[in-house]
Amino acid sequence: MGILELFYHSDRGDGRILPRKRALPPSPKLLVKGPRYCGKWALIRDSARNLLPPERTLFIDTRDLRFDRGEVESRLPQFVEKEGIELLCIRDYDGSWRVPEGVKVWATGERELEGFDTVSLSNLDFEEFLAFQRHSDPKVAFNLFLKGGNYPEIPLSGRGREEWEERNQQILHLTFCQELPLFREVAAFQGHSLSVHFIYKRVKEQFRIGKERLYTLFERWREGGYIHSIPKWGSQGAVRKLFFHNFLTKPLLHADREFPKIFENMVCLELPKEAIFYMEPLGFYLPEEERVVLPIPFGDEVRIQKRIDQLLQKNRIEPRRIEVVTVGRSFLYEVGGIECEILPFYRWAVGS
Repeated sequence: MGILELFYHSDRGDGRILPRKRALPPSPKLLVKGPRYCGKWALIRDSARNLLPPERTLFIDTRDLRFDRGEVESRLPQFVEKEGIELLCIRDYDGSWRVPEGVKVWATGERELEGFDTVSLSNLDFEEFLAFQRHSDPKVAFNLFLKGGNYPEIPLSGRGREEWEERNQQILHLTFCQELPLFREVAAFQGHSLSVHFIYKRVKEQFRIGKERLYTLFERWREGGYIHSIPKWGSQGAVRKLFFHNFLTKPLLHADREFPKIFENMVCLELPKEAIFYMEPLGFYLPEEERVVLPIPFGDEVRIQKRIDQLLQKNRIEPRRIEVVTVGRSFLYEVGGIECEILPFYRWAVGS
C-alpha cells in the first residue's frame, strides 16, 4: 500500500469536530490561513465531509512522517482519476509541488498562495469557547477561558490549569521551534505601543540578529496571525499597539502577569482587527460603527465614568455608543447623549 492509499482509507471517520462560526465558501481553490493549532485542518475536514461523500475526497497530511512528496506528486494525477476524487484537502500546503488540474483543492497554511481564495481563521473567540466547553454557566466558562486560553483543544481536553499551561507552552514550542526565544522577547511587550525598530534595538545584541531578519520574522508572524499590530486612531505615523493570537502568550513565556494587558488582549481578539484602532489613554475605536470599546476589568462607577470623560476629551470623537467591558460589573448611563453600557466580558463577547 502506498501513501495515497493510506491517506484515502484512513480519514473517513466522523470524528468529534465541533462547528466554528467561520463557514468555508465553495471555492475551487481555497486556503484556510491562520496560526498553527487554531483548528484549520479540523474546519476543512468537517466542511469537506458535509460537502461530498468520503470516497470523493482525499485528505493529504504533509505533517504525517510517512508523507513522501515525490511519491505523492508523481502518482496523484492517476490516483485522482482512478478513484474519482473531486476534492483534495491538503494540510500545510506551501504550493511548491503540483496538484492535478480539474480537481478542487482546499488547503491549510500560514501564508498566501497564488490563485487561491483565502479564509483567515483564528483561535476560539469566547462564543466558540462556550460551545466547545459546553458549560451551562457563562461565568464559570469565563474563568476557565482566563485560565486555559483560546486554543481549540484546551476546552476539549478536560484537564486542569497546570496541564493546560503545559500544553499551551508545548504548542508555542512546536509552533516557533528555534525562534521561540526571540518570540518570547517580543511577547514581553504585549499591550504596549512600540515600533519594530524599538524591538530590534532591544534584541539585536542578545540574538545577534540583523535588522532585515527581524523585520522579516515580525512580518511573517503578523501575516501568520500570531501578532496583531493595531494602529492608533487619528495618527498615521504613530507606533502600533501589540497583541497576540492567544491572550495568555506573555504569561506563558514570562513570570510576570499583567492582568489589565491580558484582559485588553482578550477584548481585542473579539473585535474585527481590520476595522479597529487603539486610543490613548485606553480603548478601541471602530469608526465605521462609531463605537468605542473600553476594557476596564475592575473599577467602580465613578472610576469608569472618569475614564470615559478622559477618553472623549483626549481623542475628540463623537461615538454613537460606548461599551465598557469589565470582569463583573454591569450598569447603563448616558454622557452627552451617548449611550454607555458597562458589561461583564462573558455577556459582552456573546452579544457584541
